[in-house]
Amino acid sequence: MYIGNSVYLVTDHKTTGAGVPAVIRGLYERSARIAIEREEGTKTFDVPVWDLLPTRAYTAAILRVCHGVLICTTGFG
Repeated sequence: MYIGNSVYLVTDHKTTGAGVPAVIRGLYERSARIAIEREEGTKTFDVPVWDLLPTRAYTAAILRVCHGVLICTTGFG
């Protein structure tokens, strides 16, 4: 991960909700400063790096879940 990368916050920190898109604004040894766009304005805070997923990994995980549900409900696969 690099500064400026788009990521998803996968745990519920600071009552933001899980699966929230964010942008990395700073990187430290074990944490990252992220920015989340809200209606009230941009919020920035530090979170552990392991609570973040790169955009591609998050999308792949969601597609796998949806694909698995589709196979289970339709019987195809």
